[in-house]
Amino acid sequence: CKGKVSATAFIWPDPKLSPIVKELWCSKKITKLFHNVSFDRTVLDQQLGVSMDGDWNDTLLSHHILYPGMPHDLQSVGSHLLDVPPWKHLGKEATKEKDLEKLRYYNAMDAWVTRALWDKMIVSLKDDRALYEVQRACTEEARQMHLRGIPVSQTCVKQEAQRLNVEGVEANLTWIREQYAWPEFNHNRAADIRKLLFEILKFPIMGYTDKQRLPKTDEETLVACSRSRAPKESIVAVDHLMAVRSASKAYSTFVRPLEEKNIKRLHFEWNTTGTVTLRWTSKTNCQNWPKPLRKMVVAPKGFIFIAA
Repeated sequence: CKGKVSATAFIWPDPKLSPIVKELWCSKKITKLFHNVSFDRTVLDQQLGVSMDGDWNDTLLSHHILYPGMPHDLQSVGSHLLDVPPWKHLGKEATKEKDLEKLRYYNAMDAWVTRALWDKMIVSLKDDRALYEVQRACTEEARQMHLRGIPVSQTCVKQEAQRLNVEGVEANLTWIREQYAWPEFNHNRAADIRKLLFEILKFPIMGYTDKQRLPKTDEETLVACSRSRAPKESIVAVDHLMAVRSASKAYSTFVRPLEEKNIKRLHFEWNTTGTVTLRWTSKTNCQNWPKPLRKMVVAPKGFIFIAA
């Protein structure tokens, strides 16, 4: 107990406490308080088997509005506004040591800090209450979007896998292998890339790796070679190599996971507090998909996508 706020932690799940927690969770009269409602509410809804009812507030949202350029994790916010000593490390320690008392203390500190933060920030939010309400609505919509997910067209997934592997990787690899009579050339083998660039094509070495001090063959090096004043046939070879890498990376990053797991619906985790400007981000980074691959996700029946 610290000041006017106290916190109690108990081991969960507990058959005796479950009905009480569920009743509190579903009560319209009780306002719930979170630090990251998108995660906590989703998890507890699933564990309790019911959807939360009643109003709620979030100290992560309020801190993002009041101090947009600062870290928003609970430890940082607690240290910033309450000057509490570090405690988050106790969670891992308690789990590793199977120390229930330490685990109770860790969770009680989470609860106490969250409530103490809200009591402090609610006063500061007075002038930004309208923005806070907008953020609350956006956060709930983002959570619902995560739960609903977006349909995936496995037909388009297979088409893109074919296009990237055949037209992107194999066609360009075949050109290199035939052009330089090198059927064993492997674009995933750094030694092969070095031999092609610096021995066969005679490009100058542009830098060395930090650990092994070998000539670099990264994307920056390839771009520099492609833009150099080397003979045209050398530039063409580098362009084919870059096309192989680009197609291979696109397939392994975006297409293969959908193809191998036969995913029918993607549940992106949207974050409304990821930027200072309130622009949304997504944990799975769906916003940087190459344009040709975006057709793999389709609008639900009766809906359309609108792109800005």
